[in-house]
Amino acid sequence: MLAEFLQKLTELTERAYKPVVVKEHGLRRRMLLAANGAVQSYDLPAPDRAHKLVGLDDLIAAINDKAICPAPEVYHYGACVDVLLDREERDQRVSMALRLSERFSILMQMRTAVGLEPKAAIRFLRQSLGDSAPVHVITALRQIDFTRTSAGKSHVEHGKESLGRSVEAAVQQADKVPEDFVVRVPVYTNPGAGAFLVEVRVMLYLDLEGQQVVLQTMPDELEKAHQVAQARLHEALVANCPKGTPVFYGQA
Repeated sequence: MLAEFLQKLTELTERAYKPVVVKEHGLRRRMLLAANGAVQSYDLPAPDRAHKLVGLDDLIAAINDKAICPAPEVYHYGACVDVLLDREERDQRVSMALRLSERFSILMQMRTAVGLEPKAAIRFLRQSLGDSAPVHVITALRQIDFTRTSAGKSHVEHGKESLGRSVEAAVQQADKVPEDFVVRVPVYTNPGAGAFLVEVRVMLYLDLEGQQVVLQTMPDELEKAHQVAQARLHEALVANCPKGTPVFYGQA
């Protein structure tokens, strides 16, 4: 009995002196700590910044605000721009995801050859590339006509005879269709970054056997276009960030 009494008394004593955090509605930035019969108030720090912005102009405005970015450090490449707010702390940041335009996304899908009938190819170019579709290519595709002719022939020798047919395929007005063409498209759709236009060269091949127009981006064209857009972004960041702000290609 005595042992149980002492154990219960110990539990009650520990409970009485154990610190208790008191949370009250409306005290978002303050904490009350009750301990040893007394209540103390503590100020809570603001939550770490982890903003996700959409526009390049907004990002640059945040970088230039000393209350937000006392000592900024900027990294960009791939699909994001990351800004460390303070190089000494490096635990708070502002970021902006780079959103690809539909036209550039279509060109990325054209790494794999796309084969279409002439009318479908015209519709594909106009719908997918919009005002970036080259007019001279569409005009040339409207005029082409795949033709296929066949002629019979026979060959007779002593003891054997063979019959066969030869098939010839041709494209009318093929000389007016270029073997490749260049399209100018925006890479990003973020406000302030939509003017970063790039040129991408596309191969055009006339498939006589399949009677199709084959479209495919030339090798390394998309990577070069991406580098051009990143260079334009780099220039904009360096020109508009506070003097001396380090801007790097890469990820933070």
